[in-house]
Amino acid sequence: MQVNYINTISTVFQILDCLLSKSCRVRTLVWLIMTGGNTVGMIKNNYSFHFCGISLSFLYSKEYNYYCTLDNKSQYIFQGIYFMNNFKKISHELRRYRNYDNTEKVRNYLLEHTVSDGLAELLNSLSISDLDVLSTVIRHHDSRISEIVKHLSFTQGAVSKIVNKLFRLQLIEKYHLADNKKDTYLKGTETGEKIHLLHAEYHREMDQRLLNFSKGFSANELSLIGNFLASINDLREE
Repeated sequence: MQVNYINTISTVFQILDCLLSKSCRVRTLVWLIMTGGNTVGMIKNNYSFHFCGISLSFLYSKEYNYYCTLDNKSQYIFQGIYFMNNFKKISHELRRYRNYDNTEKVRNYLLEHTVSDGLAELLNSLSISDLDVLSTVIRHHDSRISEIVKHLSFTQGAVSKIVNKLFRLQLIEKYHLADNKKDTYLKGTETGEKIHLLHAEYHREMDQRLLNFSKGFSANELSLIGNFLASINDLREE
Protein backbone atom coordinates (compact mmCIF):
# COMPACT_ATOMS: atom_id res chain seq x y z
CA MET A 1 0.00 0.00 0.00
CA GLN A 2 2.81 2.38 0.91
CA VAL A 3 4.70 1.53 -2.29
CA ASN A 4 1.59 2.13 -4.39
CA TYR A 5 1.02 5.43 -2.62
CA ILE A 6 4.61 6.57 -3.27
CA ASN A 7 4.36 5.53 -6.93
CA THR A 8 1.09 7.40 -7.18
CA ILE A 9 2.53 10.62 -5.74
CA SER A 10 5.55 10.29 -8.02
CA THR A 11 3.31 9.96 -11.05
CA VAL A 12 1.26 12.97 -9.96
CA PHE A 13 4.39 15.11 -9.82
CA GLN A 14 5.53 13.82 -13.22
CA ILE A 15 2.20 14.76 -14.77
CA LEU A 16 2.21 18.11 -12.97
CA ASP A 17 5.72 18.82 -14.26
CA CYS A 18 4.61 17.95 -17.77
CA LEU A 19 1.54 20.15 -17.62
CA LEU A 20 3.42 23.14 -16.26
CA SER A 21 6.42 22.83 -18.59
CA LYS A 22 6.75 25.12 -21.58
CA SER A 23 6.92 22.14 -23.91
CA CYS A 24 3.46 20.94 -22.93
CA ARG A 25 0.91 22.41 -25.35
CA VAL A 26 -2.25 22.51 -23.29
CA ARG A 27 -4.70 24.64 -25.24
CA THR A 28 -7.87 23.91 -23.31
CA LEU A 29 -8.84 22.84 -19.83
CA VAL A 30 -7.16 19.58 -18.93
CA TRP A 31 -8.48 17.64 -16.05
CA LEU A 32 -7.35 14.62 -14.10
CA ILE A 33 -9.98 12.61 -12.27
CA MET A 34 -8.61 10.17 -9.73
CA THR A 35 -10.94 7.42 -8.57
CA GLY A 36 -10.66 4.00 -6.95
CA GLY A 37 -8.35 1.53 -8.73
CA ASN A 38 -4.63 1.13 -9.29
CA THR A 39 -3.87 2.10 -12.90
CA VAL A 40 -2.94 5.22 -14.79
CA GLY A 41 -4.58 5.84 -18.17
CA MET A 42 -4.97 8.51 -20.81
CA ILE A 43 -7.71 8.83 -23.44
CA LYS A 44 -7.25 11.65 -25.97
CA ASN A 45 -6.64 14.78 -23.88
CA ASN A 46 -8.39 13.50 -20.79
CA TYR A 47 -6.23 11.96 -18.10
CA SER A 48 -7.46 9.55 -15.46
CA PHE A 49 -5.53 8.50 -12.41
CA HIS A 50 -6.56 5.62 -10.19
CA PHE A 51 -5.24 4.31 -6.95
CA CYS A 52 -6.82 2.24 -4.22
CA GLY A 53 -8.77 3.97 -1.49
CA ILE A 54 -8.21 7.57 -2.59
CA SER A 55 -10.53 9.67 -4.72
CA LEU A 56 -9.11 13.01 -5.83
CA SER A 57 -9.32 15.34 -8.79
CA PHE A 58 -6.66 17.44 -10.43
CA LEU A 59 -7.41 20.09 -13.00
CA TYR A 60 -5.24 22.54 -14.87
CA SER A 61 -5.91 25.35 -17.32
CA LYS A 62 -2.92 26.86 -19.08
CA GLU A 63 -5.19 29.58 -20.41
CA TYR A 64 -5.97 30.75 -16.88
CA ASN A 65 -2.60 29.60 -15.48
CA TYR A 66 -4.51 27.91 -12.70
CA TYR A 67 -4.51 24.47 -11.13
CA CYS A 68 -5.78 22.83 -7.96
CA THR A 69 -6.56 19.51 -6.34
CA LEU A 70 -9.90 18.68 -4.80
CA ASP A 71 -11.80 15.72 -3.47
CA ASN A 72 -14.90 14.40 -5.15
CA LYS A 73 -17.13 16.37 -2.78
CA SER A 74 -15.90 19.56 -4.45
CA GLN A 75 -16.57 18.58 -8.04
CA TYR A 76 -18.71 21.68 -8.49
CA ILE A 77 -15.45 23.70 -8.50
CA PHE A 78 -14.15 21.65 -11.38
CA GLN A 79 -17.47 21.79 -13.19
CA GLY A 80 -17.69 25.56 -12.76
CA ILE A 81 -14.28 26.12 -14.30
CA TYR A 82 -14.98 23.58 -17.03
CA PHE A 83 -18.26 25.24 -18.02
CA MET A 84 -16.70 28.70 -17.77
CA ASN A 85 -14.08 27.56 -20.25
CA ASN A 86 -16.79 26.20 -22.56
CA PHE A 87 -18.79 29.43 -22.42
CA LYS A 88 -15.67 31.43 -23.12
CA LYS A 89 -15.02 29.29 -26.19
CA ILE A 90 -18.64 29.68 -27.36
CA SER A 91 -18.47 33.44 -26.87
CA HIS A 92 -15.20 33.57 -28.82
CA GLU A 93 -16.65 31.54 -31.70
CA LEU A 94 -19.76 33.75 -31.85
CA ARG A 95 -17.58 36.88 -32.04
CA ARG A 96 -15.45 35.18 -34.67
CA TYR A 97 -18.57 34.37 -36.71
CA ARG A 98 -19.93 37.90 -36.32
CA ASN A 99 -16.63 39.58 -37.22
CA TYR A 100 -15.86 37.38 -40.20
CA ASP A 101 -16.05 39.47 -43.37
CA ASN A 102 -16.11 37.32 -46.48
CA THR A 103 -16.67 40.20 -48.92
CA GLU A 104 -13.46 39.45 -50.79
CA LYS A 105 -14.22 35.72 -50.93
CA VAL A 106 -17.71 36.27 -52.34
CA ARG A 107 -16.49 38.93 -54.75
CA ASN A 108 -13.76 36.64 -56.07
CA TYR A 109 -16.33 33.90 -56.66
CA LEU A 110 -18.60 36.28 -58.57
CA LEU A 111 -15.70 37.64 -60.63
CA GLU A 112 -14.61 34.12 -61.55
CA HIS A 113 -18.09 33.36 -62.86
CA THR A 114 -18.68 36.46 -64.97
CA VAL A 115 -17.39 37.22 -68.47
CA SER A 116 -18.54 40.82 -68.61
CA ASP A 117 -15.96 43.53 -67.88
CA GLY A 118 -18.75 45.94 -67.03
CA LEU A 119 -20.22 43.50 -64.54
CA ALA A 120 -16.81 42.89 -63.00
CA GLU A 121 -16.37 46.62 -62.44
CA LEU A 122 -19.71 46.78 -60.67
CA LEU A 123 -18.88 43.77 -58.50
CA ASN A 124 -15.70 45.44 -57.26
CA SER A 125 -17.80 48.26 -55.83
CA LEU A 126 -20.27 46.05 -53.95
CA SER A 127 -20.04 44.84 -50.36
CA ILE A 128 -21.70 41.82 -48.78
CA SER A 129 -24.41 44.11 -47.39
CA ASP A 130 -25.02 45.57 -50.85
CA LEU A 131 -25.40 42.08 -52.33
CA ASP A 132 -27.76 41.00 -49.55
CA VAL A 133 -30.01 44.02 -50.07
CA LEU A 134 -29.93 43.59 -53.85
CA SER A 135 -30.90 39.92 -53.61
CA THR A 136 -33.67 40.73 -51.13
CA VAL A 137 -35.10 43.42 -53.40
CA ILE A 138 -35.14 40.99 -56.32
CA ARG A 139 -36.63 38.10 -54.34
CA HIS A 140 -39.32 40.40 -52.96
CA HIS A 141 -39.79 42.59 -56.02
CA ASP A 142 -42.42 45.29 -56.14
CA SER A 143 -41.98 45.93 -52.41
CA ARG A 144 -41.41 49.11 -50.43
CA ILE A 145 -38.24 49.72 -48.43
CA SER A 146 -40.15 49.20 -45.17
CA GLU A 147 -41.15 45.74 -46.41
CA ILE A 148 -37.62 44.90 -47.57
CA VAL A 149 -36.24 45.75 -44.11
CA LYS A 150 -38.33 42.98 -42.55
CA HIS A 151 -36.26 40.39 -44.40
CA LEU A 152 -32.88 41.83 -43.37
CA SER A 153 -30.90 42.33 -40.18
CA PHE A 154 -30.16 45.99 -41.01
CA THR A 155 -31.87 49.16 -39.85
CA GLN A 156 -34.19 50.99 -42.23
CA GLY A 157 -31.67 53.83 -42.42
CA ALA A 158 -28.89 51.45 -43.49
CA VAL A 159 -31.15 49.77 -46.07
CA SER A 160 -32.20 53.15 -47.49
CA LYS A 161 -28.56 54.13 -47.91
CA ILE A 162 -27.74 50.88 -49.72
CA VAL A 163 -30.86 51.15 -51.88
CA ASN A 164 -29.75 54.61 -53.02
CA LYS A 165 -26.31 53.21 -53.90
CA LEU A 166 -27.82 50.33 -55.87
CA PHE A 167 -30.10 52.79 -57.64
CA ARG A 168 -27.13 54.98 -58.64
CA LEU A 169 -25.38 51.88 -60.00
CA GLN A 170 -28.55 51.06 -61.97
CA LEU A 171 -28.96 47.69 -60.27
CA ILE A 172 -32.45 48.46 -59.00
CA GLU A 173 -35.31 50.70 -60.10
CA LYS A 174 -37.54 52.92 -58.02
CA TYR A 175 -41.09 53.56 -59.12
CA HIS A 176 -44.54 54.64 -57.94
CA LEU A 177 -47.89 53.02 -58.54
CA ALA A 178 -50.34 54.94 -60.69
CA ASP A 179 -52.76 55.30 -57.79
CA ASN A 180 -50.11 55.77 -55.09
CA LYS A 181 -47.52 58.48 -55.62
CA LYS A 182 -46.52 58.53 -51.96
CA ASP A 183 -44.87 55.11 -51.57
CA THR A 184 -41.74 54.14 -53.49
CA TYR A 185 -41.48 50.57 -54.76
CA LEU A 186 -38.36 48.67 -55.77
CA LYS A 187 -37.42 46.07 -58.35
CA GLY A 188 -34.20 44.80 -59.89
CA THR A 189 -32.82 45.81 -63.28
CA GLU A 190 -31.52 43.31 -65.83
CA THR A 191 -27.96 43.88 -64.61
CA GLY A 192 -29.08 43.56 -61.00
CA GLU A 193 -30.75 40.26 -61.84
CA LYS A 194 -27.51 38.90 -63.31
CA ILE A 195 -25.55 39.77 -60.17
CA HIS A 196 -28.31 38.32 -57.99
CA LEU A 197 -28.19 35.00 -59.87
CA LEU A 198 -24.41 34.77 -59.36
CA HIS A 199 -24.83 35.64 -55.69
CA ALA A 200 -27.60 33.05 -55.28
CA GLU A 201 -25.44 30.37 -56.92
CA TYR A 202 -22.60 31.16 -54.51
CA HIS A 203 -24.94 30.65 -51.55
CA ARG A 204 -26.29 27.41 -53.00
CA GLU A 205 -22.76 26.04 -53.14
CA MET A 206 -22.01 27.23 -49.59
CA ASP A 207 -25.29 25.76 -48.33
CA GLN A 208 -24.40 22.42 -49.88
CA ARG A 209 -21.00 22.48 -48.16
CA LEU A 210 -22.70 23.27 -44.86
CA LEU A 211 -25.19 20.46 -45.42
CA ASN A 212 -22.37 18.00 -46.08
CA PHE A 213 -20.57 19.22 -42.96
CA SER A 214 -23.70 18.90 -40.81
CA LYS A 215 -23.98 15.20 -41.66
CA GLY A 216 -21.34 14.64 -38.99
CA PHE A 217 -23.88 15.68 -36.34
CA SER A 218 -27.09 13.98 -35.28
CA ALA A 219 -30.49 15.64 -35.66
CA ASN A 220 -30.64 16.06 -31.87
CA GLU A 221 -27.22 17.72 -31.79
CA LEU A 222 -28.16 20.16 -34.56
CA SER A 223 -31.45 20.90 -32.79
CA LEU A 224 -29.58 21.54 -29.54
CA ILE A 225 -27.13 23.91 -31.27
CA GLY A 226 -29.98 25.77 -32.97
CA ASN A 227 -31.96 26.11 -29.75
CA PHE A 228 -28.87 27.24 -27.84
CA LEU A 229 -28.04 29.98 -30.36
CA ALA A 230 -31.69 31.07 -30.51
CA SER A 231 -31.77 31.32 -26.70
CA ILE A 232 -28.61 33.45 -26.72
CA ASN A 233 -30.17 35.83 -29.25
CA ASP A 234 -33.40 35.99 -27.24
CA LEU A 235 -31.40 36.80 -24.10
CA ARG A 236 -29.47 39.59 -25.83
CA GLU A 237 -32.67 41.09 -27.25
CA GLU A 238 -34.45 41.25 -23.88
